[in-house]
Amino acid sequence: MRNLVELALKNSQSQILKEFDMSGSSNILVNNLNKRYPYDEEEVPIEINTKPNWDVHTDASGCFMKKTYRFSTNKHLMYFISEVLRESDENFHHPEILIKKDKVDIVLFTEQVNDVTEQDMKLSKIFDEIYKEIKVLY
Repeated sequence: MRNLVELALKNSQSQILKEFDMSGSSNILVNNLNKRYPYDEEEVPIEINTKPNWDVHTDASGCFMKKTYRFSTNKHLMYFISEVLRESDENFHHPEILIKKDKVDIVLFTEQVNDVTEQDMKLSKIFDEIYKEIKVLY
């Protein structure tokens, strides 16, 4: 009887090891994990925020993106502005910047076409990353 229990334990352990064998293809591992995930894609138990965090405006002169960043100290505000200016210079694309007390308004658009372009989208993501870094670090 003892040998039968030991044999059953060995078989179950070897089955578990086969299921999680890391030497195989990563696709096999992902497929095994996907089979065990209890939710369909439409039933994921979290909400994803798809709302853009930049406001898009259209007026007589064209289309532009605008966002306001708020800061708790002047030190953070100045660091943000210097990084925004540095990134703008590196990308040869400069936003309109308005500084009021503890907040910075940034307007992005491409002057030649009076519209939002890929360059504006790229810079908006960079500016958001700079702001997130400040929030995380300080």
